[in-house]
Amino acid sequence: MQTTDRTHRRISERRRRPWAVAPVVLVLLSSALVGSLVTTAAAAFPSKLLPSSGVYFGARVGPRGSESSKEALERVESRIGRKFAIDHQYYQWDADLPTAQQRWDVDNGRIPFVNWNAGKGSGYVRWSAIANGSQDAWIRERADAFKAFASPIYLTFHHEPEDDLSRFGTAADFAAAFRHIVTVFRSRNVTNVAFVWTMMAWSFNPRSGRDASSYYPGDSYIDFVGGDGYNWYPGRPGDKWNSFQAIFDPINAFAIAHHKPWMVVEYGAQEDPAVPGRKAQWLRDALATAQSWPSLKSLMYFDMVKVYRWDTDSSSSSMSAYRTIASDPYAKPGSGGGTNPHPPTPTPRPTPTPTPTPGPGAPTITNNLDFGPAGANIVAGQARPPATAFTQVGVTGGASLRFDTTHRRGTYSAKHVLLPGDNSYYGWTGTRRLWYGHVYLWLSSLPSGDLRLIRGASSGTLRCAIDVMSDGTIRVMDSANHPFIRTLASVRTGQWVRLEWMVDHARGVVQVRLFNSSSSSPTEVATSGSGNSIGYSANEFQYGRSGDQSFAVTFWTDDPALSTSGYPAP
Repeated sequence: MQTTDRTHRRISERRRRPWAVAPVVLVLLSSALVGSLVTTAAAAFPSKLLPSSGVYFGARVGPRGSESSKEALERVESRIGRKFAIDHQYYQWDADLPTAQQRWDVDNGRIPFVNWNAGKGSGYVRWSAIANGSQDAWIRERADAFKAFASPIYLTFHHEPEDDLSRFGTAADFAAAFRHIVTVFRSRNVTNVAFVWTMMAWSFNPRSGRDASSYYPGDSYIDFVGGDGYNWYPGRPGDKWNSFQAIFDPINAFAIAHHKPWMVVEYGAQEDPAVPGRKAQWLRDALATAQSWPSLKSLMYFDMVKVYRWDTDSSSSSMSAYRTIASDPYAKPGSGGGTNPHPPTPTPRPTPTPTPTPGPGAPTITNNLDFGPAGANIVAGQARPPATAFTQVGVTGGASLRFDTTHRRGTYSAKHVLLPGDNSYYGWTGTRRLWYGHVYLWLSSLPSGDLRLIRGASSGTLRCAIDVMSDGTIRVMDSANHPFIRTLASVRTGQWVRLEWMVDHARGVVQVRLFNSSSSSPTEVATSGSGNSIGYSANEFQYGRSGDQSFAVTFWTDDPALSTSGYPAP
């Protein structure tokens, strides 16, 4: 994705392209064979640029406000608890490369990735002009500067050329220009650079009508195949939700066929306002898919707000998923050191989290409690500006929802104990079509029968329910009292368990997520298909409806336990 003023034009052009992902023919090779091919291809560039296992974890982080590129990178690094292995930066043809940014990267244990475009601040250089030698004096100067830089560095020339044919030339011109730059660098004995050929993932897809190979400089002129790919839903009209695997599978096949290692140079996804947490799951799925591709050697996220919200902190759940990738042993540190300079600190569970950043079109209700002394009842149903979700909470039955600071989870916590035979609950009434919530649950033993944790109703009629079963699994029931979801994982007794849930009653979709104790990743994520009966027309949700259960269960709630503003993050 370009970071110049051409971005809006490019995205406008892409809107005219269908994004139907066709099945691709996968090239099946054993891991051992792929490894041998990659090792052979790696001989032309410094070994530090090829991780011995896993991938280098990198990003292009866009500055915000008055931030510098360095400050932007450090902002995200502070949130994920580690340094990036690769810092991806973009430059015009007349930039004095390498820059101080690349030296700073190396000094801080990162590998620089330089994206060198043929455009200029006041014009551009045609690819044919580069290929015919008219730019050789400048190319030699840059080659000598890269050589003097000495440290290993990735260099890509004019990424995504297929979008720039109208100004810069033909596919053949691009391939010739790429070959010429490599030839000049080699003639100057530049040995610390790995050349990355970077195309749009779409161009490798058989349905695109493009031929990525027509831009290919040739096996002997590139060290890595690179690809930029995005899940454009819902921002670009007509696009469908696409998985990381569907987007990048064709590039993986191309790289294997050419015996080359490859890099995800840019990737990104937007939030789905109809399914909170969907972007987060997309990122987790991307990690799992990447681990199945042994020839893949880097993951560089496009962490920017550029027309759409690609940024990793577009929601708290997205940032949490990105931390999961960052902390995985598969995501290697850079060449500056053999260990992670900033190892991530495990996040204890259960932990209160800030109100998530709403996705586009999401409501902004938050859940601020009316504070009181420890042991005091929560003031519910009291109109108090600004209006909050808890102004609509009511407590029914013999129990109370009380402030408790002994086992505080963050700024405040509330405790509700359901005793045997107590049919009490606390509930929330609203009119949104999307409902989200979480509860911290402690069970000293599993129930002898079904324990109804959450009940959604409309005019007194059951619309959906979430139960703990006698074996500890979680079950979701629809309005006909039929099981809609049954988790494989079980709730553990004798420790805190976090249950998160989402109901979209307009589409009939429900999702539950389980977290055990201090785990930073869900034990299980269970998502239903669509069904007209789940949560249909629900206008009230209730926590805790124990009925005649013969044991006590304790719930803790904190912001945002009941919400329409989005999933709380782990």
